[in-house]
This record gives sequence, C-alpha cells and structure tokens, in this order.
Amino acid sequence: MSSCCGDGVGTVLPMTNIHAGLEGGKLSEATSLGARTALLLGAARLRRGPLHEAHAKGQRSSIVASLFRAIVVPVMALVFLAWHGAGQTAWAQCVQDTVGVPVRLANGQDFAFFGSAEGQSFWANDSLIHSITIWRPANYGAIALGLNLFITKAYKTQPILLDCGVVRVLDSDPPGLPVPMTWTFDPPVSLPATGLYVFWLQVEGCNALDYPILYHTGNDEYAIGSCLYTIRSVIDCVHMPNIKGACPFDVDMCFQVVTCHDSSTPTKRRSWGALKMLYR
Repeated sequence: MSSCCGDGVGTVLPMTNIHAGLEGGKLSEATSLGARTALLLGAARLRRGPLHEAHAKGQRSSIVASLFRAIVVPVMALVFLAWHGAGQTAWAQCVQDTVGVPVRLANGQDFAFFGSAEGQSFWANDSLIHSITIWRPANYGAIALGLNLFITKAYKTQPILLDCGVVRVLDSDPPGLPVPMTWTFDPPVSLPATGLYVFWLQVEGCNALDYPILYHTGNDEYAIGSCLYTIRSVIDCVHMPNIKGACPFDVDMCFQVVTCHDSSTPTKRRSWGALKMLYR
C-alpha cells in the first residue's frame, strides 16, 4: 500500500518510509521530522475543531449583541418616545368648549314635518365637534322615529359637510323630563375651519310626523346664531331642501354644541439608561 488516509484529520503520511525506518531499527531524520510535523499539525487541527468553532461562534454572538445595543436599541428608544408622546395626547385630554341655549330656558316648541328641516346656526370656536344635543318636550309621549342631523356652512343647505346620522330616543329617563337627543362623536368630527355653521334636523325618512323640538323665545339668548327652517321634501326626501325662512331674532333652538381641541400632557423625562433597560 503506497498511501493511506490518516486519523480522520486529513493528514496523509508516507507509510512506506515509516515502515522502512522501523525495520532498520531507527527512523531517518527526514522521515522522523516529517512524521512529527504531521502529527503536530494533526493535533493542532484537533485543537481547532469543535471547541475552536464554538469559540468563534461566541465571538460572533458578542459582535451581534454589540451591534444590537449600538444601533437597534437607540432606534427602538426613539420609536418608544414617539409612541409614548402620542399616547399622552389622547382624546381623554380633549379640552371642551360648550355653546348653546340651555334647556332650562325652553318656553316654546316648533315642529319638523313632511321632510322639512329645522336648523340652528352656531359659532365653532374649534374645528373639532365632540357632540351636539337638542331636546324634545317632556310628556309628549314616546317617539320611535329618529332625527337625522346634518351640518352645513351658514346659511346654506348645500353642500352637506357632515351627515351625522340618525339618533332615536323613545323617552326621557326617568319619564317626565325634556328628552335629550345627543349625537356624540368619538373621535370628534372635523369641520373645515372655525367659524359659523348650521346644523339641520330632519325627521327620519322625511316622515309626515310632527316632530316637536324645544325652543327659547323672548330675548336673543344666543346673539351670534339664529334658527332657520326649510321647505318640505316629501317625494324624494332631499337632504337638504332649500331654506324657506328664518326665525325672529329673539328665537333660538335649545341646543348644546361641544367643540374641543387636544391638549398635550407633558411626558415624564427618561434617561437613555432607563430607556435601554426597557429593551434588555
């Protein structure tokens, strides 16, 4: 046999020369040196086997961890700050401003019927509307039909800026009180800008029912606004029909419009060390 694989480490030894040296009682210097070198290399390669690979993997893991701490953690911290700051400006922090005519001043009523709409102009101090409330008279009886609310610029019926949907309230709770009908928006709906607008109330489906709404008469309680009414709209139930007229200057609908703007709450300052601890 001229050659043979070694001990599994990839070393090829000159076996014929080794045999010849053994038969003569000694190894030649060249053969002895070559054999010792090969054995030392094999031992070295053994030492650089699985243990060396594990050590290399450990070094690579350490490098990856260092890169993570140097790059990823600061980025995550910035994202956390942005998210945390946004969370502090929640609608729970909405600063509200209310305008209108309180229901305690109600001393009259008017009716929406046959597709006509009752309107009230109001000044929006902020462009975000949180809620709008009107009232029906007490002890009028349960009404299953609802009212549809629309918002337009003053003093127009078109274009409709917001169709706020239908609200239905059978009666007050407890009975015997003015019946509040409230449109609540969460999140608030947005008007194009601050300014003068009109909200309109039309009976659901342009029903022929006389739908009572509470008013205040006798003095101009809400000087910046006024109430209006439209023509009928029975055949096609138009949203919204043309304006027919305005109330006398001393008449206003009883209503409440709540506008709001967001107020940022100062966030708690955190050190970089504290932020990094969150992501370890």
